[in-house]
Amino acid sequence: MSEILNFRAIYKDEKVKFFSKNSSFILGDEVSFDSDFKENTSIELFVGGIVSAVIFTLKKGLTNSGIKFDDLECVSSVILENSLSFLGVIGYNEKPEISKINLKIYIYTELEFNELSRICDKILQKSFILNTLKNIIKFKISQIA
Repeated sequence: MSEILNFRAIYKDEKVKFFSKNSSFILGDEVSFDSDFKENTSIELFVGGIVSAVIFTLKKGLTNSGIKFDDLECVSSVILENSLSFLGVIGYNEKPEISKINLKIYIYTELEFNELSRICDKILQKSFILNTLKNIIKFKISQIA
């Protein structure tokens, strides 16, 4: 069974306003390498969606399995390729892309690491976002000691 989700975005005043079902937010650029840039970027939103999907999927799966945990955290590292092409530097024409997203998941629980890892792998197979992007995302599950 398929579900359809609709969204809208408007470009105005050098920014994009994105409308979701219940709210809206402003994006300042696709990506910015300027440390003084204050707006959220499309890549930050993209990665935020991935990280939150991991957390929500694991929380739901662990809770439904009766597994108790205290802390759940996900840290990401995004590898951007050919950023000079994105910036328009003359002589660089390769297509800019995200080549890898590394996710490190920290869970504080009483389970043994190998058992936790097996359970989490199975739970994460139920994520819309991760199943869609699984060919570019590398996962590493870590247990907080």
